[in-house]
Amino acid sequence: SPAPLCYTAPMKTLLLVPQSRLPVETRVQPPLGIAYIGAISQQRGDEVRLVDMNVDDTDLATLAAWPDIVGITANTSQIKGAWRAAQALRQAGCAAPIVLGGVHATVLPQESLEAAPVTIIVRGEGEETWQEICQTVQARPADLPAAMSGIAGISYRTADGAVVHNPDRVPANDLNALPWPAYDLFYLDHYTSLQPTL
Repeated sequence: SPAPLCYTAPMKTLLLVPQSRLPVETRVQPPLGIAYIGAISQQRGDEVRLVDMNVDDTDLATLAAWPDIVGITANTSQIKGAWRAAQALRQAGCAAPIVLGGVHATVLPQESLEAAPVTIIVRGEGEETWQEICQTVQARPADLPAAMSGIAGISYRTADGAVVHNPDRVPANDLNALPWPAYDLFYLDHYTSLQPTL
């Protein structure tokens, strides 16, 4: 079950969905996975901003100084867009930890650690992992990689650059324990079909 809620101050959380590079309609519905991550952050009491780059043309450079943590989700058709987004944020001065999750990063975590300036890769289901990452980041440890050593289901680099793959996380067995997806974070009128989310 998720860790208990006990925080000192809300964090500013930026969630990103990279643009899909597919010759098909990609604005059908809000992505479910990041909606759950947004709900976890809202449950924590954090201030959350979500940018789905398929429907929102916000310049990421204008957001670079805002977040305390960044979460990006990507499947294979979006992975290079995720890397570009991370790079754009870093180039614009974003110092927050950047967390990348999704199917592609789960299968090939080291690829993304080498290809982009991401801090943490989440492998597999992300809800409990995201909550633990946020708790750890919020504590502002002097050595963030060392502080993440006990979080299951993540990959990251140590202070000396070595890649660490923590043990896999056991899949959740009670989906009813998750908060309802945070569809309020999306511009719902920008999507072409909302039927799957009703």
